[in-house]
Amino acid sequence: MPSTPDDGTFSSVSARWIEIQGLISSLGAETKAPPTKTEGTRKTKSGKAAPPALLTELAKRCARSHMSKIQSILISFGVFWLSLWVAGVLAWPFAKLNDGIIYGDGVLNAVAMGVMSSMARTLAAVLAGVLVTLVIVSRKSQWWALIVAALYVVDAPVRHHWGRPATAWDRLWQGVDLLFPAVACIAAAVATARMRRKRSDTERVAQPGAAG
Repeated sequence: MPSTPDDGTFSSVSARWIEIQGLISSLGAETKAPPTKTEGTRKTKSGKAAPPALLTELAKRCARSHMSKIQSILISFGVFWLSLWVAGVLAWPFAKLNDGIIYGDGVLNAVAMGVMSSMARTLAAVLAGVLVTLVIVSRKSQWWALIVAALYVVDAPVRHHWGRPATAWDRLWQGVDLLFPAVACIAAAVATARMRRKRSDTERVAQPGAAG
């Protein structure tokens, strides 16, 4: 007759089976469990930057932008005051040059007189426009010369005293004398920026040819 298993064998097998079922159920629970807060934080860090980091980076960029603008404004004011010293040095030679010139009563004569009387400040303004464009680090640094041009109109040392009421001809050459340096400053800044851009484009084209 075949031998029958005793109660100890059945109890050990049933205990093993219960243990295996417990392991299977625990594995299934771990597989279906939602990610914890720590895992979500890790995914955020491994993927896109967290919002506080983005805000910090934006704040740093804004601060750098504001500091760059303040620096450009200070450079523009400094270049303007430097150009006034240059204009003061050039004023005496150009005053001697204009002493013997007699102008007529026409409009062109008034414009010519305004240009010649402002020649010292015009050369200084041209120098200022070139310096602003070259010194300021910006994609469109030439437009910072507008500050220098505005200062030449508002704060330039131009004073005219008349013993009689000024005529329309007088007002015309005075207006040209005041505005011509500002226009020359902007024109010099734009021309400098274009020349620098053409030079950089030429160098970019020449580099692949030199490498080949």
